[in-house]
Amino acid sequence: MIPEFSLQVLRWLSPHVTDLVLTKPYQEVDWERYAQYKTNLHIHTWKSDGLHSAKWANDAYRRAGYDILSLTDHNTVTWPWKDHGHDPEKPVMLAVLGNGLSDAHRHEMRSLITSSP
Repeated sequence: MIPEFSLQVLRWLSPHVTDLVLTKPYQEVDWERYAQYKTNLHIHTWKSDGLHSAKWANDAYRRAGYDILSLTDHNTVTWPWKDHGHDPEKPVMLAVLGNGLSDAHRHEMRSLITSSP
């Protein structure tokens, strides 16, 4: 059941939608049967507009128990992680190659799955 407030927000955001249909595409999934991974697929480092280095991000997310991480700096690729102070001998998360393609009007994120660094 979707709360009435959420429906009001959706209607406000979509004034031209006259027939709003909300679905739950995963309601039939047996989540006990499938593995779940703690993931962040969109984080910036100081190579674009983030506050920290790639090494800091890798270390912080690993300490926080993340399984998968993608560094998505604007208009650049922060890859491979070993080039940014990451020790490839330490146990790490699955690294997902990514970047944030952007201009003054759009912000699009691209990620490509690859092996751990």
